[in-house]
Amino acid sequence: MTTSSDAAALQLVLEELAIRAGVDIAQFFRRFGDRAEFANVLLQAFPELVGPYLQASALVSAQVYDELAPGLAFKAQPAPELPEDRLIGSARWALYAPGEGLPQNRLAGATARMVMDVSRQTTLENLAVEYNVPMTEIRDPGTRWARQARPNACGFCRMLATRGAVYRNRGVAYDEEAGVHRTV
Repeated sequence: MTTSSDAAALQLVLEELAIRAGVDIAQFFRRFGDRAEFANVLLQAFPELVGPYLQASALVSAQVYDELAPGLAFKAQPAPELPEDRLIGSARWALYAPGEGLPQNRLAGATARMVMDVSRQTTLENLAVEYNVPMTEIRDPGTRWARQARPNACGFCRMLATRGAVYRNRGVAYDEEAGVHRTV
């Protein structure tokens, strides 16, 4: 069973990958951003620029999957690479999206989402293969969620956390500012 510390460790690794990808994106913008043909250069280079971070996300997620049950014969496989058209589409969106915000910040945010998406996809695909069920069943609303109470949580939240993975929705939350329980 996955513990909160397992999940937190994976989250830290994925966040670090996203940060490092963001640094590379910023360096790319500084190096080539003043060129007239910058948009074309970025669109061509972006898949290669972020590919290693996406591959690392898939690899570390497969490794964590295996480490959660080390005695099993099943060995997780990293999810396949994201389609190049998604990568280029994200780069195009970042460059030309209306509104405020720097293109490099939009692109770093999109890349962070892709790092997380690849990790989730790796987990979901391996669950489907290991349990020999179709992906539609893995993504089914039958997925259960567990609450995790903070050390200073109220008694009601602590009690709900003891129930385990019984929630069909991850939106059950405690709004600390309002001091009331609500469903998001």
